[in-house]
Amino acid sequence: MKYGKTAVKKRLTELEKESGIRILLAAPRGSRAHGWQSRSSDYDVAFVYVRPERDYFRVHPAPESLQDHFGQIEMQGWDLRRALELLSRADVSVSECLTSRELYLERHPAERLRELLERTFCPVRLERQYLGKARSNEARYLRGERVICKKYLYVIQPLLCCRYLERFGTMPPSDFETLAEAVMPDEIRSRAMQIFRLKKQDRGGELLLPVPELHAFFRGEFERIEARLASLSEGPEPAQEELDELFFLGVKSAGERRNHSLTKRGNASEKEE
Repeated sequence: MKYGKTAVKKRLTELEKESGIRILLAAPRGSRAHGWQSRSSDYDVAFVYVRPERDYFRVHPAPESLQDHFGQIEMQGWDLRRALELLSRADVSVSECLTSRELYLERHPAERLRELLERTFCPVRLERQYLGKARSNEARYLRGERVICKKYLYVIQPLLCCRYLERFGTMPPSDFETLAEAVMPDEIRSRAMQIFRLKKQDRGGELLLPVPELHAFFRGEFERIEARLASLSEGPEPAQEELDELFFLGVKSAGERRNHSLTKRGNASEKEE
């Protein structure tokens, strides 16, 4: 089977039917979102969905997330209620999904989610999230005698996002080269871009000896950003009433779509009779 955007969109449609959900927004995540994909890279997809209204009144609640694996397509979805909770805390993954320049699918009220993010955007809160992501990835992947090449990007990218937020105060671009051009310091540019090129050449799984200048950069940035953020306060989170309204709109839109589909099927049956 040939994989690509068409296959992703087809799988999204199939997933809606199989799971009884309505997808509001779907976007690339991982390597294809950051522009460091190779020919063998999977198609990682992030999406936000709603369930039929009755599912939100069950004694045992439906899962708040949904994962799907289909060949080279890996999907991670959040129920709208969960997505709104994460968005109120400036979750990196949901924020990047909403602001992606490339979308596989978008339906009302996804645009309202994006507007909410723009109105309540807090650079300090998001920078803390990116710093936590960089620290976690460094501890998880880069403490051995040899490290997997591509794992360096998992720390460089969020740290560059921190620098971008500090300098510009707006949502960082997902594309690695755009981000690097804007805020990457000269002292790591050569080695960082070398690792980026290796990943693009399908050599991201190669084992490397630790790169001293990158580890020195990580330590310095962890200390500098932590100290800077300690003196800054976060803005208010989105109002509960606004989150509730968006949740209601999303569930309502799914119900209206379902009723419209049932009506069309009913009319078709009457014509056949």
